[in-house]
This record gives sequence, C-alpha cells and structure tokens, in this order.
Amino acid sequence: MGPIYTFDDIIDMLRRRAGVIILVTLLGCVASVFWALSIAHVYQSSEVIQIEQPKIANDLAPSTVEGSSARRLQLIEQQLMARGTLVNIIQRFGLYEDLTALRMSEKVDLLRRSVTITGVAAPREGFADDGTISVMTFTAEMGNPADAQAVAREFADRTREMSAAQRQSQTLETLEFFQRQEQNLIRDISTLEAELANYRAENDLSLEGSLEFRRGEISSLNDAILELDREIIATRLARDRVNPDARAATIAREQAELDATME
Repeated sequence: MGPIYTFDDIIDMLRRRAGVIILVTLLGCVASVFWALSIAHVYQSSEVIQIEQPKIANDLAPSTVEGSSARRLQLIEQQLMARGTLVNIIQRFGLYEDLTALRMSEKVDLLRRSVTITGVAAPREGFADDGTISVMTFTAEMGNPADAQAVAREFADRTREMSAAQRQSQTLETLEFFQRQEQNLIRDISTLEAELANYRAENDLSLEGSLEFRRGEISSLNDAILELDREIIATRLARDRVNPDARAATIAREQAELDATME
C-alpha cells in the first residue's frame, strides 16, 4: 500500500478493501445477536408504599412510640428476608421452576439477591435526625415480567400487613397505658376528695357555702362594732359639751341621759 496524499486515495483504499470491511461488520452483527440471545432477559418491577407516622406525641406516651420507624421497618425487612418467608413466596408463585438443578437454599439466596428494599427518609424537623422513613420502595428483578411484578407486590403487601399488625399492637399498648393513667387519676381525685371532706369536717365547713357565710357574718359584726364605736365617740363629745354654768339638776339630768346612752 502506497502513501495516501489525497481524498481520492482514501476512497480508493476503502473500495479495494470493501469486501473485508463488509465481512467483518456482518460477523460482528451475527456475534452480537447470538450474544444477546444467550443472555437471560431480566425484568424489573417496583412497588412504593408510604409510611404513616404515629399520631401520639412522644412526650405523652413514650412507652408506646419509642423506636424510630427506620428500626421498626428494619425488623419487618428482616422478617421478609427470612428463609421461611422466601420459601413461601417461591412456592406460591412457582419461581425458578425451570432451574431444576438448583436446591431450595440456592433458590432462596437467588430470590434474596433479586429483591431490593430501599427507604426514603422523611424531611427533618430542625437539626434533629430521628431516623423517620416516609417512603419504602420494593424492587424485584426476575426473568419474567409477571413474576417481577408479582414478587414486588407481594413484598409490599406483606410489609403493609406486618406494619398494620405492629400498629395494632402499639394501639393496644397505648390504650392500656391511658387506662392505667385514668385509674391513677381517679384514685388521686378520690384521695383529694377525702382529704377535702376531712378538712371541712374538722373546720366546720361541711356545707359548700359555709365559708362564704362565715365571712359575711364576720363582716356584719365588724360593721356593728364600728357603728357602736361611732356612737360612743359621739356620746363622749356630747358630754364634753355640757354647759358647766347650767343648774346642777339640769347637768345631772343630761349626764344621766348620756350615761344611759353609752350603756
């Protein structure tokens, strides 16, 4: 092959080697088709569920809501990935029936690696991260699209069932907690009522309005005492104003009247 100086030289080179180029291209296409046909197809399906958070405040009933949703969902995930659960799913949907050479333990491991569970954290409140999960996604990869969809949906449904059972258990615990609190409050109220009744009995305050009645009675007595003090002062002033130049009989009579008034 001589040196290439012009574009025509390139065209001439390609024309002379066109057969080789076409042959290599055809062989590559055939090899690609065979390689694609030899690889098993993998279909992917996903199910998404939303996780509701507890309505009861943690400071109101901490014993019933302790533990973040991430830890609770992690327990559910461990139950889903347990051997018994996976064997039940394999037998229910007839998974890997074409792989007769695989033992059940190998099928369980294959299904465990074919299913992915991911969670999305809920928005934070402030700077604290309480590990709350708001959304869970179940992704299944299978050789059949129907199997992939069925497996993903089965994992999502089982998660809902386990979450509902867990929530029911927490609800019963919460109900028992509030019932105990109610009994404690009733007992405390009864104790306070008994103490109040004893106090009223010891202080002669058995009637509801007796205290107000006694206060009104004391106020009336104080008013009467003040009125008597005014009369005494007025009588003394009148005695001081008795005319000393008057006759003795008149003075004696007036003083006797004043003494009678003071008495």
